[in-house]
Amino acid sequence: MKLVDDSAVVSGTTTTTTTGDTTTTTTTTTTVTETDTTEDTTDSTATETMTDTATNTETAASTVLTSDVFYGDVNLDGTISLADVILFNKANAGSVALNEQATLNADCDGSGSVSTEDALVLLRFLVQLVDVLPYTG
Repeated sequence: MKLVDDSAVVSGTTTTTTTGDTTTTTTTTTTVTETDTTEDTTDSTATETMTDTATNTETAASTVLTSDVFYGDVNLDGTISLADVILFNKANAGSVALNEQATLNADCDGSGSVSTEDALVLLRFLVQLVDVLPYTG
């Protein structure tokens, strides 16, 4: 009987992405472990090999908000879309609460406060009636 030592392979990547006012760091770690490799030879024609392999992948992501304003990006995903308007309207109705960065981004008319006028400006921007945010015109 021959016993081969346990072995492990660990690999990992860290990716940092900055979009507008959000920096996202994603760390992926992959661990492959081979255990108990045993060869048992009872005669010259019979060989039995056992290999157990375990794979574990962990991904962790963290989001760091900055004070930069990306007007219109209410859901903080780095893009301006209809999803931002929907979230804005839910917040305006009191169904959800926006964090500080989302509130800054929701001020699409640059007035310093968030109101239904901001939602209208954001919709005008999405249908290309407004070219730039904040729109003060």
